[in-house]
Amino acid sequence: MRQILPFNRAKKLAILIPLLLAVVGSGFAQNTCPTIFHRNNGNGNWDICAGVAGNPEALSVDNTPYEWSALGLDQFDKEGEIGFQFNTGVGPSYEPAIRNIWIGANAVTNRKPGPPAPYNVTTSNKRFTYCFYENNLPNAGSFTVEFVNPANSATYAICSYSGSSSLTSPTISANPSSQSVCAGGSASFGVTAAATSGTLSYQWRKNGQNISNATSANYNISSVVAGDAGTYDVVVRQSGNNAMVLSSSAALTVSATVPVFTAGTAPSGCAGTTLNIPYTATGSPTTYSIDWNNSANLAGIPDVTNIALPNGSIPVSIPSNAGGAYSGSITVKAGSCTSTTTTVSMTVNPLPIITTNPSNITKCPGETASFSAAGSGSPSYQWQT
Repeated sequence: MRQILPFNRAKKLAILIPLLLAVVGSGFAQNTCPTIFHRNNGNGNWDICAGVAGNPEALSVDNTPYEWSALGLDQFDKEGEIGFQFNTGVGPSYEPAIRNIWIGANAVTNRKPGPPAPYNVTTSNKRFTYCFYENNLPNAGSFTVEFVNPANSATYAICSYSGSSSLTSPTISANPSSQSVCAGGSASFGVTAAATSGTLSYQWRKNGQNISNATSANYNISSVVAGDAGTYDVVVRQSGNNAMVLSSSAALTVSATVPVFTAGTAPSGCAGTTLNIPYTATGSPTTYSIDWNNSANLAGIPDVTNIALPNGSIPVSIPSNAGGAYSGSITVKAGSCTSTTTTVSMTVNPLPIITTNPSNITKCPGETASFSAAGSGSPSYQWQT
């Protein structure tokens, strides 16, 4: 029976540098990859691994899924270790954790990295080491690792190696762009890349997780829903040496549902009054805009933009000199989402104009007095004394 040796986690005294927080929408380009300065391709000594037998693990993994106590590793199943280094002044302030590993072109789960050891900083570089469990990374042939910020699992870089050497990766000339889309609308992400050897393949990700069947240079969402909001990037691999590179991230923000506006029966009424255009709407619009036709503008009915939308009907003030049939194009908005254009119309009856006034006359008692008047617009008459 083997004896499981207890271990105590010894934490290095250091001034905590604030960890970088992942913010939806804050895109990042592929960061500088570390180089390999050391490999032990046998199982080596288990008691040199971070988190084991009192050996310190990086403070950056403290209370994260990447600390030793959370990984569930067997300290006696160590199969090797690899030391990486950044040049001084390069790389993140935190020691990155490893989230994903590819052997050649294939993602694997039987290579289990331990937590990183604390940075060993010199005047020329800063070094950090991982132990690997169950199986070591190959000492010949290509492999790729995804380095992440332990605090939030945001990807720092995806880096490819062969043995102890860094591989030349594909190059990206155009990254996906962040966008804000209304629910029900469409979203499209694209990347432009060039291979340095072989042909390219693609794997799109959302929040660092692979998207099924999203394996072309473009990724499209035809009808966006709220759950599609997140951060998207793409891993690009070239077949010549299986080296990979990560695009910058692009945020998809999903706004309110596109509102739908339906105009009711066209109103009619007299000039000099207010006509109300009835409507129904879905999608909770809050403002409206109307672009009236030229005849309405000439009659003194102005266009309006982003006016608070009243309930049930839209009032239109009609000038006293207006008259005729008028139409306009209306849109309503809910947040940044605008409805399709709807035509509204109304009929304005002009005010009558007196063209002939009655004249004064003088009559003797018992005689008949006759008055006459005329007006435009087929008026009706009501005489008064």
